[in-house]
Amino acid sequence: MTKKKLRIALICDFSNFQVVSYLRLHTNLLEKILLKIKCGRVCDVQQLVNEHGIWITNAIKEYEKINNEIDLHVISPHAWMKNEIQEFEINNIHYHFFQNEEDIFLYKVIQHIIPSLRYSEYKRNRKYIKSFVDNIHPDIVYISGAENPHYSLAALDIPKDIPLVVHLQTLMNDSNFESNYPIEHARYVYRANNELKVLERADYICTSIEKFVNIIQKKLIPTAKILSAVLAVGEDVKKNSNIEKKYDFVYFAADISKAVDLAIEGFFILHKKKADLKLLIVGFYDENYKRILDEKIVKYNLKNNIVFTGRLPTHQDVLDAIQQAKYALLPLKIDITSCTIREAMACGLPVITTITENGTPFLNEKRETVLLSEIGDHQALANNMMKLIENPQLAESLKKNGELLLTEKYSNYMAVQSQKNCLFAAYYHFKYGIPISTELLS
Repeated sequence: MTKKKLRIALICDFSNFQVVSYLRLHTNLLEKILLKIKCGRVCDVQQLVNEHGIWITNAIKEYEKINNEIDLHVISPHAWMKNEIQEFEINNIHYHFFQNEEDIFLYKVIQHIIPSLRYSEYKRNRKYIKSFVDNIHPDIVYISGAENPHYSLAALDIPKDIPLVVHLQTLMNDSNFESNYPIEHARYVYRANNELKVLERADYICTSIEKFVNIIQKKLIPTAKILSAVLAVGEDVKKNSNIEKKYDFVYFAADISKAVDLAIEGFFILHKKKADLKLLIVGFYDENYKRILDEKIVKYNLKNNIVFTGRLPTHQDVLDAIQQAKYALLPLKIDITSCTIREAMACGLPVITTITENGTPFLNEKRETVLLSEIGDHQALANNMMKLIENPQLAESLKKNGELLLTEKYSNYMAVQSQKNCLFAAYYHFKYGIPISTELLS
């Protein structure tokens, strides 16, 4: 059978400054006033958009190179859109953006008044996604991330005659998730239940993470067809040797509430021995959580030792900021591994992190690449921090081994090849009953 060019509808949530340059964005007058009060200045709408879903951006760059094999249509919600729908093409990739109902000003106001609206079925978002899919007529629908109901619930509307592939970004139905992630119980139950609905609807599930495979097959969906593919999480970073090292350690995350408390506890223990150390913390925080952190920082007498940047506008801004530190302090709680670890390695920073199941220990499989301690063992975390300070040769070794690991294991080209192979295999299995190669099965 001749291999056809596959038309794929990729449903996801991402943004980068290339697509933002094509989008028409705006804020209404009341939003501008409220933002001015909050920010203390007039905010340009472009400054309000944050890059996210970097693995989607990475993958798209690779899909651009294989447009003779794949006709890719990317469907995504976006904030601050002037029109409800905006569509355009860049480098042979078709983009279909819609106004995310969560970001509509009136919706946010009503949601604040009626908290139950936080548990939406996202019928408006789903209507747009279904309309896009109907117009695209894809050979296959590919959803990246089952855990985000504002777009993943669109899985329930995909016609049964179109194969549906769902690629895991995380798994909220992991029994350890809630206890290790900053989330309200009701919100967790809502998202985990919807994640399961999406996975049950999927014809094929993609993941290369053994822990996720075991949970799905043994506890959730024993009959699930699981294919082995990875996300494009490689880092193409140019290290800036001209950046001054102002800080000893950096903790960074899209939302610092993930594990910054562990970083601060370890840093506090080390501070008792070396009072002049500096910790940089990069990433979003809400005001209530920041208030809790500030109270702890004052209690620990760390006010002059810790600096917060808040959310930075671009991914490059984050990478430039973290290079102001000598070492990356990146404890994890629930993540298997994290993109921040790879980003730190790509920036030439030795990494200290924690032991996660089926995760971070594999970073040291070939050679010592990160320093590890048990989650919650603050003394061990502090001891690893001291090791780097006292042993420059160890720090240099970790730096070089991190660069080797990125070259050997995290290639965006290879990631997208794995995705492409699974998508083709799923399509031909679904349409024609052609068996899926055992090499592609998880």
